[in-house]
Amino acid sequence: MDVETWPGFPAVQGEMADRLRAHEWGATPLGPIECWPQSLRTAVDLMLAARHPVYIAWGPELTSLFNDGYIPILGNKHPAALGKPCAELFAEVWHEFQPLVTATMAGEAQHFVDRPVALAGRPGLPMSWFTFSWTPLRDEAGRIAGIYCSATDTTEKVLVEQALRARSERDLRRSQTERERQRRLYEAILTNTPDLAYVFDLDHRFIYANEGLLRMWGRTWDEAIGKTCHELGYPDWHAAMHDREIEQVIATRQPIRGEVPFAGTFGRRIYDYIFVPVIDADGRVEAVAGTTRDVTESRQAEEALRESEARFRVMADAVPQIVWITDAEGRTEFFNRQWSDYTGVRYEPTTAAGVAANFVHPDDAEVTMTRFEEARRTGGSFLVEHRIRSKDGEYRWFLVRGEPHRDSSSGEIVRWFGASVDIHDRREAEAALRESEARWRGLFGRMQEGVEVDELVYDADGRAVDVRYLEVNPAWERQTGLPRETVVGRRMGEIFPAEEVAFWTEAFARVAETGKAADIERYVAPLGRWYEVIAYPFEPGRTAALVLDVTVRKAEEERRALLMREVDHRAKNALAVVGAALRLTRAPDVPTFQRIALGRISALARAQTLLAQDRWRGADLRTLVEGELAPFVGEVGPRVEVNGASVVLPPGAAQPVAMALHELATNAVKYGALSVATGRVSVSWRFDDEALGRLRLRWAEASGPPVDGPPLRRGFGSRVIEDTIRRQLGGEASLTWDAGGVACEITVPLWNAGDGGAAAQYGDGAERESAAGHAGDSLARAEQHVRDAEQGVARQRLIVEGISEHRHPRALAEARRVLAALQQTLQLALHHLRRERQMRGLDPWDGSHGH
Repeated sequence: MDVETWPGFPAVQGEMADRLRAHEWGATPLGPIECWPQSLRTAVDLMLAARHPVYIAWGPELTSLFNDGYIPILGNKHPAALGKPCAELFAEVWHEFQPLVTATMAGEAQHFVDRPVALAGRPGLPMSWFTFSWTPLRDEAGRIAGIYCSATDTTEKVLVEQALRARSERDLRRSQTERERQRRLYEAILTNTPDLAYVFDLDHRFIYANEGLLRMWGRTWDEAIGKTCHELGYPDWHAAMHDREIEQVIATRQPIRGEVPFAGTFGRRIYDYIFVPVIDADGRVEAVAGTTRDVTESRQAEEALRESEARFRVMADAVPQIVWITDAEGRTEFFNRQWSDYTGVRYEPTTAAGVAANFVHPDDAEVTMTRFEEARRTGGSFLVEHRIRSKDGEYRWFLVRGEPHRDSSSGEIVRWFGASVDIHDRREAEAALRESEARWRGLFGRMQEGVEVDELVYDADGRAVDVRYLEVNPAWERQTGLPRETVVGRRMGEIFPAEEVAFWTEAFARVAETGKAADIERYVAPLGRWYEVIAYPFEPGRTAALVLDVTVRKAEEERRALLMREVDHRAKNALAVVGAALRLTRAPDVPTFQRIALGRISALARAQTLLAQDRWRGADLRTLVEGELAPFVGEVGPRVEVNGASVVLPPGAAQPVAMALHELATNAVKYGALSVATGRVSVSWRFDDEALGRLRLRWAEASGPPVDGPPLRRGFGSRVIEDTIRRQLGGEASLTWDAGGVACEITVPLWNAGDGGAAAQYGDGAERESAAGHAGDSLARAEQHVRDAEQGVARQRLIVEGISEHRHPRALAEARRVLAALQQTLQLALHHLRRERQMRGLDPWDGSHGH
């Protein structure tokens, strides 16, 4: 039950005040009583304070409220009527009054006198008569929110009048002749008497009284005519007053007017009267005629108006805003106390132009009057912001709003009601906010890190299903390659594939729901870049993210990881080759073993050094040949001839070729051309014309000791050459013994010469796998180039789709056609590379091999 009202709730005692406090308002459209708007509270205050019947209908259903004086009107509908919709409460007459209610809610006040109403709930009264007024009630926004009804039950009066009228008609029929004479005699007087008419003779006796006066007295013609006021029961003071006034009229021959209360058959009423002399043909006063009008309702209305105006002034003075009223031309009729308190000037009638000239800032005066004249011309609201000078000489900003009040019959504007609200502090706060936003925008635009602000998009079940870009900074555009105008306001699902949308939607939703930041690293395939995204909760359902392009960093990390794997791989290969060389070395004694082993290991070291110098991308063949011959002949000179094009041996081929050259040079020094001063060695190479990627290297000795033919037994050097060339590299090696010296033909397929080292010969499974991987490096790199190109095409297609279709339709169509053709070409190239892998017996590339 609502027991709380509001501060200042009327302290009046009465049934309806108690019922208002106790009613269950939370169950009505008006809501809890403590939450009622000030406009409704003020209307209720007036209603409860009124001594006459008052009814209020408020809100979208016109919920009913009324005071104690209205209870008799409702009859047995009370107390259930409180809080009911107006249409339900007065259902029996709603068809008659609904148009009037609609007109009142449209701003047209209503007033009715003695209107018959077939109101239910009043036993014995199938028809009632009322004098009432309906006034529109406005809320704080100036909209009409209800109706204020001030009513008087005139049923009894109307019934009495009807009865008197009936009796008068009977009397009239009985004395028709006399009435006709009287009518002729007093016709002139009767035309001037709207209510009561009478005539005094010079002795202050009534010689005529109209029916209204007789009804007021409650007497017949015969009972009244010929009697004085005192004889008719007037109080002594009242009768004496009229006697003096009659004498004054007779003496001065001038009318006299007054107002007096009188308790007649209608109760205590207030009457306005006038006495005038009746002059005869000789210019003498022969009688005194009078007319009297019942002004009780008008005086009560005037008093109510004065009270209402007093309450309005109190209310207007209580609000912190400046409240003002002008007529239709802009002449001021009212300013509340706040005007004088602020300006320091006592209110005096002036005009809108005078206020603008004397109090409004000079820079704002012209626009103020322009807006006011425009409102007068169009009949719309008057709205302007201007500065008003205070009593301290300070100008402060005010929001000024005025609404026209129209005449209910003509529709013409008769007044302007307005208020001026101090918004100076708000404007300064807004300016500070704009400055802060400008600084933030500046920082936002100058940041080197990408920043995006996103909003989660939810489905009907409240699940996050997408992300909408609200803002991105220039750094974000640079890092993603996506222009701001193609993403801001759009959903991620309109830009990226479903896989990306699902990942980021889930990630951002988790941040928004948990309130915890998240640091995410992800390769965004459509953009072909690695990103580190630090997402923070921003507002309900929104996140802000710092976006960093870490592609270079990730590449460096990958290169470092690859280098570590490569070092580990090369170390294993080198150890395997050294171990094998040591195991296969045969010698009669330790010094010889040391010399042979040291030479072979040195050959491996020289090849290793060449590979390291070129970061294991390969070894220059000429440098390798000269390096292997140098320990035996010093600088390559007349005794050694080296011929061949520039060739870079793959890492896997450098060490085997170096071992073969070392063995040939060792044999030449011990037994062949380099064992004598006149001997020469020629080393040459070329690519095979019949087999793509196959290298042919020839070692030929001349002018050495005579050679009788092949040796009787196969030496270690021959086995080393054969094993390293044939088994490790899949090549061929042949030795011939001519009379002039030994010749060796070596054929190496470079496309299959990975970095396997000696693993093929010595059975290391891990090394065999690595060799196969490096054999596919060139295809892997080619595939990666194709994929990079595909990602570039995808980015361009995103940019094209973000451009308005109306700006460049032909250019957009051509761009789409070219990009589609390029995409098909890249897919065809990728298909051919995969077929090449299958033809070579390699597994499809999964990214685990390659550099």
